Amino acid sequence: MTPGRLTADGLYRAFRRYAKRAGVRISGSHAARHTWALLAEQSGAKLVDIAGHLGHSSLGTTTVYLRRLIGARNPASDAVPVLG
Repeated sequence: MTPGRLTADGLYRAFRRYAKRAGVRISGSHAARHTWALLAEQSGAKLVDIAGHLGHSSLGTTTVYLRRLIGARNPASDAVPVLG
């Protein structure tokens, strides 16, 4: 591995390390995707932009995705302050 180069494994290890420091238990790297989607919506991001970042081809898919997440408890998004 080249020093300074970010790999998927390195990113996941850093994510886990920072989650642990924040006192947030995560179930896997997909938790970051969920947290990002929720925080983006809560911060006023447009649905079309969220869909694009998530790689969804349908806004309906993103709408269902977000509605399911909003109903679920997400301690990671609770630990991150929303900046405004």
